[in-house]
Amino acid sequence: MTYYWVMTEQTKKRQPSQEQLAAMGRGRRASASVGAYLEALEQHKPKRGRRVSAEELEARIDKTKDIAANSTSALQRLNATQELIDLERRLEEARAPKIDLSALEKGFVEFGATYASSKGISYEAFRAVGVPPAVLKAAGIQK
Repeated sequence: MTYYWVMTEQTKKRQPSQEQLAAMGRGRRASASVGAYLEALEQHKPKRGRRVSAEELEARIDKTKDIAANSTSALQRLNATQELIDLERRLEEARAPKIDLSALEKGFVEFGATYASSKGISYEAFRAVGVPPAVLKAAGIQK
């Protein structure tokens, strides 16, 4: 059995109108703004415990290097080596440039309510992922 497609008005490819294109552009900007803000919040969550300065980390790295180099025990060298890797990673994080959350927050405030209403996202969901109440209020997202 052979099927032939008949070109009808419904099967012709339709082009979106200018209003539809503008709406899609707004949706992409809203999604990008909300996503960038949430990613930045995720990366800059406050960590528990006392904050350690870069100088303190450098001093601990020097001490750990001495332990790793001068230890007679293989287990002590192993533990010191792992601690050295961890400390160097923490030092890199401490020296990394900080992201300007205020600029990303402005984008969230501008597009957050639009995004939330279009996707059906509640106030509680935003709070669960760490968005502060003041930012939600500024964005017009209510409980």
